[in-house]
Amino acid sequence: MKEKDNILVSVIIPVYNVENFLERCLISVENQVFDNYEVLLIDDGSTDNSKEICERFVKKDSRMKYFHKHNGGLSDARNYGLRYARGRYVVFIDSDDYLEASFLSTLYDGVTRNNAEVSVCSFYLNDEDGNELLNISLNDNDSIITGRELLRRTMEYDDGYSYVVVWNKMYKRELFKDLKFKYGQLYEDEWISHHLYLEIKKVYLVDTPLYHYVQRKKSIMNSGLDFNKINTQREYQLDRIRLYKDRDEHLYQLASINYKNWIVDIIYRNKNLLTKNYIKKLQSDFRQSIVSTKSRGSRNVFRKVVDFLGYHNIMVASFFKYLIVTLKNKII
Repeated sequence: MKEKDNILVSVIIPVYNVENFLERCLISVENQVFDNYEVLLIDDGSTDNSKEICERFVKKDSRMKYFHKHNGGLSDARNYGLRYARGRYVVFIDSDDYLEASFLSTLYDGVTRNNAEVSVCSFYLNDEDGNELLNISLNDNDSIITGRELLRRTMEYDDGYSYVVVWNKMYKRELFKDLKFKYGQLYEDEWISHHLYLEIKKVYLVDTPLYHYVQRKKSIMNSGLDFNKINTQREYQLDRIRLYKDRDEHLYQLASINYKNWIVDIIYRNKNLLTKNYIKKLQSDFRQSIVSTKSRGSRNVFRKVVDFLGYHNIMVASFFKYLIVTLKNKII
């Protein structure tokens, strides 16, 4: 097959010790009905048989290219792929996930026909054996929204994470010209999302589920919460608040409210992981969030009580929430 000079889509797939899942992923890419794409397999220092699997696919399909690098994490691997991508559009696939055959064609059609910068699809949650656990729908039929509307949904919708994750989307590659994934950080999708979408004019939503996200038992996100994860969650929320402060008042208010609620929840659920000095930091942050959102006020009586208690003593607010939730569960 002669290599095409006018590649339309670059598919970036970071690879790290996924020998049990990688072949299923690559077969699903090979089976795409859309064929004008390149695949960049970024081996992030795998120590299992992932390299051999990649090389086997590269040998039989000239659209696939294999790159090996020292281990630097998911963000580093994605940035490495962006450096070598040549397509007008780019998608990021996790190497333990897999695609419906129309994934690329549907997202490409949506983003080009509507002159959008990003297209997004609904997706399935699957276990390691491919059994369907959930169908995460955008619940919006097929439609167009702004980037700021997408950011609002990440904070207001119960399944807001479906708008944050990078793998169920197709992007204009130029969006990443001056924007990179944050090196060495957990929750890399959350770190980049508010910077990515704030000025985007058109996001095309595809309500059809086209991506299979595999929940692995041993994945980092399913390995339980620790202090590092908690602190990273705090840091990206503060980064989001700082970005919105002088750019969008509504998003700033929402981000401040979300962070305030997160503080109470994290102390309520994970107080044993926090030091006294760290709780003092959260107390100070909570008071600042109260000041930032004072003009909005809450019509929810429970939330008003939590805010009042939290302003004076975040531990008391946390205990109050624990008490109310416990009583509610007993009644139910």
